Amino acid sequence: MSKLVPRDRLQKLCGLFGSQHDGERAAAAALADKLVRSTGLTWRDVIRWPEPAHSPPEMADIPNDWRDLATRALRHRDQLSAWELDFLHTVTGRRHVSEKQWRVIQRLARRTGEM
Repeated sequence: MSKLVPRDRLQKLCGLFGSQHDGERAAAAALADKLVRSTGLTWRDVIRWPEPAHSPPEMADIPNDWRDLATRALRHRDQLSAWELDFLHTVTGRRHVSEKQWRVIQRLARRTGEM
């Protein structure tokens, strides 16, 4: 965090989020929000997940042109089931694919003669 947030106070307030009393939870949340905003920070600044150091190992073997291969396989609608068509349409709209999805794309591309 770029600015210092009174962490002890914020930690205590956040600890009250699990209270059994609705009013106590609401008051703690409001005070915590006020504390964060008073420092000029947002919750996004305060709560950060560490970024992955690198792509997961299973992603390393997936080429960047996986979307092109999936799109080419879609040209062969007559050879694909409804599920396969839906899968290819869905996956081409994603930013990344999993190793399992990549294997399905390869299988469909081989079956349609695109690979």
